[in-house]
Amino acid sequence: QTAKRTYYSRDLCISSLNKICDLCSDIGIDLLYKSKRKFGPADDKAFVNTVSQISQLANIINCAPELSPQKLVEASDAVISLPFTSTAVIAQFMGKPTCYFDISGKLNPSDALANGIPIIQSIDELKEWIKENVNTTNQQRSYVQKCDT
Repeated sequence: QTAKRTYYSRDLCISSLNKICDLCSDIGIDLLYKSKRKFGPADDKAFVNTVSQISQLANIINCAPELSPQKLVEASDAVISLPFTSTAVIAQFMGKPTCYFDISGKLNPSDALANGIPIIQSIDELKEWIKENVNTTNQQRSYVQKCDT
């Protein structure tokens, strides 16, 4: 079985997204969110609804799927990704702080697939990581217009 089938699930993706959004709201920072592609009829309805709901929050900036991951990383202070997605690798290459967020706790934090990118497994650990790596003066707002084009 592939990692996608054995690790990723609707509940894991929804829970991870909600936890990250809640944490960013609590800390008072913006979250730039980008899906891989436009949602269609075959996509999981519960996940699509979750993205729609979080997009209504004041500190969530839902960027167009067509926006390149490189431009989004460039506009970010730090990058949080699900394991082992390419966005973290792009951020690492661009010199941005990055981590994988494994809310399931199932992954080995020293997994070679992480390529030296930290695997964070608790919301408290993620909160500390964000505080250490994110500019809390919140300059992301200047990027909203670019996300919508």
